[in-house]
Amino acid sequence: MDLGKYLNHWVVVAWSAGPYGHVVDYGRIEVASDDLGVEQATMVALRQFRAMVLAGWPIGVVGGETLIPQLCFIDAGYMTDVVYAFNRESGNRFIPSVGRGASQQHQQWQNRETQTGSVVQHLGEGFHINWLPNANVYLAEVDADHWKTWVHQRLSTPTSRVGAITLFQASATEHLSFAKHLTAEVKTEEFISGKGMVTKWDRKRKQNHWFDALYNACAAGHYCGVRLVEEERRKVPVKPKPAPDPQRKPYIDVERWRANQRRFWGR
Repeated sequence: MDLGKYLNHWVVVAWSAGPYGHVVDYGRIEVASDDLGVEQATMVALRQFRAMVLAGWPIGVVGGETLIPQLCFIDAGYMTDVVYAFNRESGNRFIPSVGRGASQQHQQWQNRETQTGSVVQHLGEGFHINWLPNANVYLAEVDADHWKTWVHQRLSTPTSRVGAITLFQASATEHLSFAKHLTAEVKTEEFISGKGMVTKWDRKRKQNHWFDALYNACAAGHYCGVRLVEEERRKVPVKPKPAPDPQRKPYIDVERWRANQRRFWGR
């Protein structure tokens, strides 16, 4: 979910075996900042989103069984304290996240974490989950450039191929605004001394919020176990037991043991 002063943009992605991704739904929630103040209005909008998520989305047909999303990454680059407070009252189905990109004004994604510890609790593909003890929350730090590239690769994959992302069926113009958000940025590559070829996404249009929401949803999917390539479980060979050596003496001196039996027990 991508937050803004007047609108919050959200995207729901479901994954089936393969995997195949499917944008189940997307939308916007109005934030009444002028009436309530931006902090209070943001919290009200987040609670509205939580109620929608916990109600779930129908599987197959309207009115049938519903499925609740396992995890939601909530943009914490804006109204950070409000998002942290929302996480503390809502639980870890809703994890604050921040995107780090080479062309973004805030802190860039610089060093990929290589191991977990007291702060880094989980390492993922292009993201990691940190524990912030002072705020009492988990925070997902996401490599925005990596996941934006990943999303566009999935969207350009033929729908019959593993890894493709599709959208729900709609009229010819219904997805137009969504498509404009997904194409609001352009990928560029630049060689930087000491780093090699660096990929970054440059924003060409201001309205890119569903793009941000979608790449966060896909990163959350990876955290939940979505993998494009399944690794085969390594079979650990079982060492055969060594055959007994007929020439080897037993650990117990049988003759001495029998002599002691006769001595003490008269046997």
